[in-house]
Amino acid sequence: MERSAVSKLYILLSACKPNDERIAKGTLISQIQEMDQYKALRVNQAARRLSREIYNKESLKNLSIQQLMDVQKIMLFINELVSDLQDVIQFGDISKIDKSIEIDYYNYLSVNGFIEMLKSIPREGINITNIPADDPWKIFEDDTVVSINEVMNLMDIEDIDGLEMAITNKLDGKVYCISSTEIADQRHIYRDMFRKVQTAEIKLEIVRNKILFKKVLLGIICAGVITVFILQNTYLLPYALWLYLMFFAVFTVYLIVG
Repeated sequence: MERSAVSKLYILLSACKPNDERIAKGTLISQIQEMDQYKALRVNQAARRLSREIYNKESLKNLSIQQLMDVQKIMLFINELVSDLQDVIQFGDISKIDKSIEIDYYNYLSVNGFIEMLKSIPREGINITNIPADDPWKIFEDDTVVSINEVMNLMDIEDIDGLEMAITNKLDGKVYCISSTEIADQRHIYRDMFRKVQTAEIKLEIVRNKILFKKVLLGIICAGVITVFILQNTYLLPYALWLYLMFFAVFTVYLIVG
């Protein structure tokens, strides 16, 4: 890293006035701005929020010496943090991200803890997301949908097979990032529920058919009783009685067996 004239001047001044806080801060800021990682951060489109809102020159001027020393260390891996965040949005289990997390971007331990959390998140598939590549920090905004549970009440049973497309359609106009793991789990739950409903419907149909058959047999038996009563004084009585007994036997067996 080649030092600029400003940085060299601050080094000379700090040697003359080692206890001057303003000079010490100016030296640290110039050193930070000359770091290759800081220069890469400024041209990294995905890191616009960091370079423009957090690590701009005016913000650095308001920091303490300790904070500036921490920023120097943070710069060594800040672009890796941005890359890891993009990777999690595309392939990670989003449910593992705590949207309420508060990151102090001027504190080494806070930023280092954040990057360790990102690295610990499993990458298990391609997520459904419309978060722009140049602004991954939208994942932390309150109105960004990050769970399939927030949209399942909008789904229909026919959306199961095309769940990804259904999510895209239902969340039109919103920013979202839905984990592929959640989608797979929800599809399994839906299909399992659908199978149970189908099984219940089949069982219900069987019960209905049994009740109908019993009613038909009972009707025939009643008709047989009436027929026997009408034909009791005629030569057809034995035949009517035989039919009555046959249906009564069938009905009795059916009640016992089924």
